[in-house]
Amino acid sequence: MELHGRVIKGSGIGRENDLPPTMNLDLTSIPPYLEEGIYAVRVVTPRGRFDGVAHYGPRPAVKAGRSFEVHCFDLHDELYGEEVSVELVQRLREVRDFASIDELRLAIEADISEARKILGSTV
Repeated sequence: MELHGRVIKGSGIGRENDLPPTMNLDLTSIPPYLEEGIYAVRVVTPRGRFDGVAHYGPRPAVKAGRSFEVHCFDLHDELYGEEVSVELVQRLREVRDFASIDELRLAIEADISEARKILGSTV
């Protein structure tokens, strides 16, 4: 499945907690039938193509609402207002709650590692 959307400013929760940077897509771009979860993705941006990992759904560990966020492995630019396309390659897991930010960080690291294996991306 491929999604197209505009990059919007996020809540800043990830930055405040030293989590990997993400691009947030406007939720109006997300079809209502998309299953919440963590996905291995391929992303096309105005800066090129990137592999990554996406989160869609609520963010219980940081007590925040629903979002669609993408961490691109080798993209360090902010793309606010830009249109991107996101190919959902494989669902990795469901959305889960974590007892601490450290547990969340470890889960994100594991998700990134698993997505890299699936996508054939190197560190």
